[in-house]
Amino acid sequence: MTATVATRRKRARLRPQSIDVSGPPRDRAPWLLGLAALVVYGIASWWGLPHASNALTIHGWDVDGVGGIAVLSELHSLLVKASPGWYRAYPVLHYLVLAVLYGPYMVYLKLTGGLSAPAAAYPFGLADPVGALRTLALIARGLTLGMAAGVVVATYLTARELWGRRAGVLAALFVLLLGPMVFYARTTNLDVPTQFWSALAALVAVRALRTELTIRRALLLGTLAALSVTTKDQAYGPWTLGLGYMALRCLLDQRGTPAQRRRTALVLLGAAAGVYALASGIPMWPGRFVAHVEYVIGYDHTFFNLQHANALTTLRPSTPAGYLALLGDVLLACTAALGPVLVLAGAAGLGIAWRRTPESRVLAWLAIGFVLLTLLPVHHMQYRYAMLPASVLACFAAYLLSEGLRHPRLRAGALLVLVAGLGWQVLGAVDLTYQMLFDARYAAGTWLGGRVVAGDRVGYFGAAHQLPPLPLGVVPVTLDRLPAPEQALRQGSVEWVVVAPDYFSDPAREHSVFLPDSTYRRLRDGSLGYRRVASFATAPLTGRPLPYLPYVNPRVQLFQRVRPRSD
Repeated sequence: MTATVATRRKRARLRPQSIDVSGPPRDRAPWLLGLAALVVYGIASWWGLPHASNALTIHGWDVDGVGGIAVLSELHSLLVKASPGWYRAYPVLHYLVLAVLYGPYMVYLKLTGGLSAPAAAYPFGLADPVGALRTLALIARGLTLGMAAGVVVATYLTARELWGRRAGVLAALFVLLLGPMVFYARTTNLDVPTQFWSALAALVAVRALRTELTIRRALLLGTLAALSVTTKDQAYGPWTLGLGYMALRCLLDQRGTPAQRRRTALVLLGAAAGVYALASGIPMWPGRFVAHVEYVIGYDHTFFNLQHANALTTLRPSTPAGYLALLGDVLLACTAALGPVLVLAGAAGLGIAWRRTPESRVLAWLAIGFVLLTLLPVHHMQYRYAMLPASVLACFAAYLLSEGLRHPRLRAGALLVLVAGLGWQVLGAVDLTYQMLFDARYAAGTWLGGRVVAGDRVGYFGAAHQLPPLPLGVVPVTLDRLPAPEQALRQGSVEWVVVAPDYFSDPAREHSVFLPDSTYRRLRDGSLGYRRVASFATAPLTGRPLPYLPYVNPRVQLFQRVRPRSD
């Protein structure tokens, strides 16, 4: 009996044991959050695509976008011959990224006869400029859409690294529903791409602070920060302080020898400087870089503070009162972007996390650097500029609420704040999406398209992005650029007049600031020989216009000439 038991024990020792090699459960949250971002941002991502039926409507309704013909023009100036009117407002990096994506489509157009001899003037050698420029815009927006989803995922990973999975999910949701993210993820503006590189860099910085800033991480962090700055210059403020803070923390770290710490700090700053130089195109196009810097330094602010200045066109003076007012502008824009409840929660969370989790201070320094080094010198705040500071506040709001949900006594209050904050964001996102889907210009374009004929001229005041889609053969005329626009109207120089607020106008106004009130009154009373034949407006779900996005869903009035033209 004893021998039998001994034999069984020996066989048991020799028999292979079942070993659990599955590891910890895989975190599916990044994939789910990224997918949710693609779905949310993908809805209405076709808003305002260019309807390039003429030379004035080749850019679509989004303002300052980088896509379509603007990219092809920049690439021609970079690689072939610089044009006299070369647009130098932005760095070259994103143009080069889009060149990689545009290349296959341009080859396809060339092979199929869609592109014959490229030209600088409309239709640019395109057989179908309407379809081709729409496709190019969609490619650029697809890149922005993917980068926006990347911002959401990177936010989750950063907050999870700092405060755990629950905080990561909340931070990602708050950023996903951030007002400027919901809008600019659907356009070709550079604000989401630069935020994408910054979000990745912030993730690397947080992981380095929680463990160690190795040479490899220093290289990666410097590279990502430089890519953010060379996508859009506004990122120089946060990363000037951000990289400085990281280098200082590295030098003060007790791990490693002083020489090792100095070498790591030098690698960090050297990588940032080197990648910045390369991604800015300094070795290849030094003249373009100099011209870009001159443009930024000598930027003409004359279009700010117009007769009816709004939230987008207010320039603050270089006085203590002006700087204080600018800080108020920043707070108002962040509140509009994130909501008052989450802004307060974010401020409280920042104060607590500053003491409890020193690793999170790098996020705060990014926001501080953005305000001090980017916004204060330009004396100006826009809604899209709120993307970075509001994202930082969103992370700290997530930290505060995740801590509150962890404690039984605070759970009910934290849940109430969470529901109120998320509810405000969801309502804003739904309203914005609704107004983009049912922008009044769509209905105006359909109505007008059934009545105009080839050769008709459509006059307007201000920026061309206020125009509804126009059929081929219809000629838009910028009336405020004529020597005597009111006299031109009296003479019946255009068959139709479109009246709508534009980029520079308060959304509550009925017309562009470039249309004088006296001329507008005469249009309305018929004394200029026109009568209003149609008006289109999509009421916001919340009952309030979008104060920071006046170029979304403006009211459109259409006037038709009733007097014979006097030649």
